[in-house]
Amino acid sequence: MSGQANIEHPKEKISIGTDGVIFINNRGEITVINESARRITGLNEKELIESPFHRIFGSSTDDHHYFYESLQKATTFSNLSMSIKCANNTHKKVLVSITPVNHPEKGIAGIMAIFRDINEMTSILNKLEDKNRELEIEKNKLEAIFNSRIEGTFTIDKEWNIVSFNKSAERITGIKISDA
Repeated sequence: MSGQANIEHPKEKISIGTDGVIFINNRGEITVINESARRITGLNEKELIESPFHRIFGSSTDDHHYFYESLQKATTFSNLSMSIKCANNTHKKVLVSITPVNHPEKGIAGIMAIFRDINEMTSILNKLEDKNRELEIEKNKLEAIFNSRIEGTFTIDKEWNIVSFNKSAERITGIKISDA
């Protein structure tokens, strides 16, 4: 069935960057968690392994149906906004994708829940936006310096195409910047 992952050894270590990954067997029990899931939830393996999935994904019973439907009907869900239970009875907003995992001989072995902390994603996005603003400011400064040179200056790429042409080069050659 499309949208299903195939897995032969569900207890293999699973790590996907900063995404929390939890494998839930076909009885609804957590059997594998990765380091990012432990970091995001603040819970360790002893607290989670063999626990029902709603130990983490139980903030809203309305969310439970996604897990049951994925287990029973092999349905995949992507980017669901949920609140998860973390250490010290705290909650975090996450985006969760749920994918059924198909065992080649036994059918649906369970589901993989992959989740990201929304606050963490927002923080990363804000840092990227700040860096983009910094780069834009530096680009503008470099363009101002490049265009203020008295000497005619131009740059080329690897294929010898002109990629920049300053105003002095335009004045000296008589070729417009847009044509160069």
